[in-house]
Amino acid sequence: MASKSSRTKKTLINTSFSIASQMLTIVLSFVLRTAFIKILGNQYTGVASVFTTILTMLSLSELGFGTAVATALYQPLRENDQKKIQQLMDFYKKAYRVVALFIFVVGVALTPFLRFLIKDVPDIKESIAVIYLFYIIKTAASYLMIYKTTLLRADQKLFVVKKLEMVCQIIRYVIEVIVLLVFREYMTYLVIEVVATITQNYVITRRAEKEYPHAFEKPEEKLPREKVVSLFKDVKGLSMYKLSHTVGNSVDTMLISGFINTSSVTLLGNYSHIKGHVQKVLMQFYTAVIPSVGNLAAEKKEKKQLIVFNRLFYISFLMVNFCSVSLFVLFKPFITLWLGEEYVLGQPISFVIAFDFFLYILLQAVASFRTANGLFVKGQYRPFITAVVNVILSVILIRRYGIFGTILATVFARFLTQWYDPYLLYKYIFKDSFARFYVKYWIYIGMFVSGAFITDYVMELISTNNMFFNLIIGAAICVIIPNVWVLLLTHRTKEFAYVKGMMKGVSLKNIRKRNA
Repeated sequence: MASKSSRTKKTLINTSFSIASQMLTIVLSFVLRTAFIKILGNQYTGVASVFTTILTMLSLSELGFGTAVATALYQPLRENDQKKIQQLMDFYKKAYRVVALFIFVVGVALTPFLRFLIKDVPDIKESIAVIYLFYIIKTAASYLMIYKTTLLRADQKLFVVKKLEMVCQIIRYVIEVIVLLVFREYMTYLVIEVVATITQNYVITRRAEKEYPHAFEKPEEKLPREKVVSLFKDVKGLSMYKLSHTVGNSVDTMLISGFINTSSVTLLGNYSHIKGHVQKVLMQFYTAVIPSVGNLAAEKKEKKQLIVFNRLFYISFLMVNFCSVSLFVLFKPFITLWLGEEYVLGQPISFVIAFDFFLYILLQAVASFRTANGLFVKGQYRPFITAVVNVILSVILIRRYGIFGTILATVFARFLTQWYDPYLLYKYIFKDSFARFYVKYWIYIGMFVSGAFITDYVMELISTNNMFFNLIIGAAICVIIPNVWVLLLTHRTKEFAYVKGMMKGVSLKNIRKRNA
């Protein structure tokens, strides 16, 4: 049985490598996107965003097999059950081959309908269909290899994956920027993108094979039928969650492309690019946490899980509150400095983007415990309802409010439906009162909204015409005001005491290391 210190240590190692890798990726991706926009322009950027969205929608065919298999691997990895590991990986390999074939065939079949998905097809020299085919190849090929890395992730060795990803992405970004600067041509860039993606997946796959030399051997027996049935039940539930998440991220791009134009997709895409990287940094924490929570869940102790959940939920709030307020306040000066004032969309849109981000990340603690406990089937239709509500509201609101309306629709959809996930967690896993969580949830929302507007008001008072000054002073304000506001309101809670004690423990360890 893994000890608490062992789980914590692995979580910290995985989180540290993940965040370091993501921070470097952020810097390089901003350099690449800047070169892309400045050299190729808004039309190419908009087309790339639309095609990425289409392939993301097709990737729904994965249905959640990765998460279901990773959850199923926790127990056999803990018990070193090689037979079961081989059976699960063999099943996973076959499932992903079907997914890759589906994405390629359906993707190609959609080619004649591209003109209906893009309003005012941009005037570019390359064939839209050829560009789209490259995106299909890149996406489908990934599923033929990357399934093997699930074993590393489930075994709390995410840092191994992240180290390899970091090296591959540095090389990829450098080559792509050089190609753009030298050739100033999209197809050459796209070839490099496809080759680099396939190469990265191959390198990580080879490392997984080295770490687990027997895991990918053909099993003597197939996965038992009852286990396959159980996995498909989990996949059915997970597919709904995947659908909701994908629709939430994709519907805005598709509707803006269809109802407005691809240049507007680029404008929103710049905001999404920033938000997406902040989200990826935070999600590294949850990705690292899930295997540890899965290890805890295997102990079947409800009260212990509830205590850890409350702590994780508070830590989630601290992180996402600071990040969401910072996005709201700093979008304008950052984008003005990065691309120019003509790319700024305005504070109302900035706020709803930040608010949507806040609501999504805040409940990742719930998602982590739901995934780790394999709670996939119960509540499986909630995400589908969220997706339907989101699409209906988006179609209605985009006609009247444009970009602002599509994002506001996503916020409303989350409010109306996402309370059900924590309700299920409290009912079936913690066996405790959901009311206390729901009160805390609304208190956290109130703290974010009030802190955001206080911070923005102070920013307006001291802002100047110098955007660099505004960005620096704004960053300082975002570090101070929302965090002090939250600490004043939560300093008497048990969760605050835990975080305070944890920080003291980390500080004492560092002091001892220096004096050793």
